[in-house]
Amino acid sequence: MTQAPASHFYACTPFTWGTTTDERDLPALMKIMDLDKVPYALWYLPVPSETHYEIKFYAPQVEGALYMGTMGGKKKRKGEKK
Repeated sequence: MTQAPASHFYACTPFTWGTTTDERDLPALMKIMDLDKVPYALWYLPVPSETHYEIKFYAPQVEGALYMGTMGGKKKRKGEKK
């Protein structure tokens, strides 16, 4: 998914968070979030990444914010190799 110039993605877990920027696109953000191997929430925000906004219970408080779902956090199944 490409993003409009005046928008960005926000991802978070209880331990960390990150956003897309001019230097970091969505695939790069998801790769960073996947390093923790825990599920993370992904949001699309229709405001520039420089915008300051409040976060309540891991959710950005931005009008028009779109929850994209829970991503990552794939656990190994019993008997599965790395």
